[in-house]
Amino acid sequence: MPWILPLFLVSLLFGRLAVMAASQHLAASSPESLSTEGLWTKYKNALDSAAREVLGPRMFAKKPWVSQATLSIIDQRRKAMQRGDLEEFRSLAGPRRRSLRHDKQQWAEKIAYSGERHLLCCEIKDAFANFRRLRRKRTGRQLH
Repeated sequence: MPWILPLFLVSLLFGRLAVMAASQHLAASSPESLSTEGLWTKYKNALDSAAREVLGPRMFAKKPWVSQATLSIIDQRRKAMQRGDLEEFRSLAGPRRRSLRHDKQQWAEKIAYSGERHLLCCEIKDAFANFRRLRRKRTGRQLH
């Protein structure tokens, strides 16, 4: 029963389904025959696989300003195109564009605010490093 406390913590983080999945993965092996390192590896792998089963894969953006909400709209639009649902695909173009524009504006405001704070603290180098991030030159495809 060395897994009771950690599984309780997992239940707080991931919910009841993750606990059941993690305990099934852990029950598959006998913990007495493994070393401490082997037990940790087994426990970590069980938690990882349970989290993947319950939560699913996390979506990542190539740009730093794209939020998870925007990624879900993009994913819905991609799935609509794969299904051949052209009506839904077109209807999601506007919300996707607005969400991307909003995310980029929020990102730029956050960087500008950080730069202003650095200026108020007389940290000129850090302030202009932030401002430089806002005016990066466009390359390649973005120029056309």
